[in-house]
Amino acid sequence: MDIEKEKEKIRIEMRKQLKALSREDRAKRSRLIAAKLRKDANFKTAKTVLFYISTAEEVDTRELAAEALKEGKMVLVPAIDSKNKLMTACVVLDLDKDLIPGSYGILEPNPEKRVAAHQDSIDVVLVPGLAFDQTNNRLGRSGGYYDRFLAKLPKKTSTYGLAFQFQVVKVLPVTELDIPVSRVFHD
Repeated sequence: MDIEKEKEKIRIEMRKQLKALSREDRAKRSRLIAAKLRKDANFKTAKTVLFYISTAEEVDTRELAAEALKEGKMVLVPAIDSKNKLMTACVVLDLDKDLIPGSYGILEPNPEKRVAAHQDSIDVVLVPGLAFDQTNNRLGRSGGYYDRFLAKLPKKTSTYGLAFQFQVVKVLPVTELDIPVSRVFHD
């Protein structure tokens, strides 16, 4: 079995299903997932949270990030260095003013305002994925940015995948470079 071919098949299928979701259904499901996350003890008490800024097809994270800012949490957002294949967690104070389209068209902190946070200070990381399995393995978009980032986090850091129910499959093909998340929240 060619693991990369298997992964790509799953990516294609998940992208198709994500595109098929209506905006209303995505919003409704995102609210259900956010409600579950808000009840999580680690998320509630976290002082510093790394949020991915969702694309139009992903579980929406903007409302959660805005709430976290209002609650006084330190909100971090990934900045991508595609040349060196690195991801850095950067402080964001204003979701409307501090983010611009970056690598891959995804919103990330403005390079002129970036302040990197130390990985040891992060309490919770919200992790995007095209699919997750029942043992919390994750299939990303194939860049490896999150896997490399997650591999360097302290073990105490909670890493949470956010997914729609259909994105949670029985088992995913994985390699030693694929880093599972602590838990997956789905609708």
